[in-house]
Amino acid sequence: AGLILLVGIIFFIKYNYDAYKKRLRKKLDIGMKLSVFAFIPLFLTLLFGILAVLNLDFLSKIQTSINTAYGVSLIFGFFTALILGQMYKTLPFIVWLKMYQDKVGKYKIPMPAHIYSEKVADWHYYSFLVAIFTLLIGIFAKESIIIQISAAAFIVTSVLYAYNTYKILFHKDQSEPLETK
Repeated sequence: AGLILLVGIIFFIKYNYDAYKKRLRKKLDIGMKLSVFAFIPLFLTLLFGILAVLNLDFLSKIQTSINTAYGVSLIFGFFTALILGQMYKTLPFIVWLKMYQDKVGKYKIPMPAHIYSEKVADWHYYSFLVAIFTLLIGIFAKESIIIQISAAAFIVTSVLYAYNTYKILFHKDQSEPLETK
């Protein structure tokens, strides 16, 4: 069963890699940056999972760290990056659709990506990268100060995420009548 799961994940990664390479829009928006980044923790999850199952003698001193990093890279890395990234794709579109679908072609309306702060989203992205990598380093270094720095970066990430989520959910209508000449 584990081998079938591993093969499935490998095909999933290969499919997404091919889609990424053949994409039409070369510059990634913040939602896609986070979603693409999610595959790094997924790869780490596979690596740590294999090392955990093999339980090699020369890794016995860090086996607990490997097991912990396995769960952290899956939950805090892969799943969290996908959730954070897809929020920037779906929630703005849902709000935009509710607010502007009847105004398309009749009014000047913002795009879904203009409903949140891209600058805040960029800071959110970088604070998340710092948080997840610092946490993994802290797990292997077994240094509480590094893990505390990671916790602070996760708090920054969550505050920035909450700010943009609030901005999206409480977006005010910005439609303007089209100019007729």
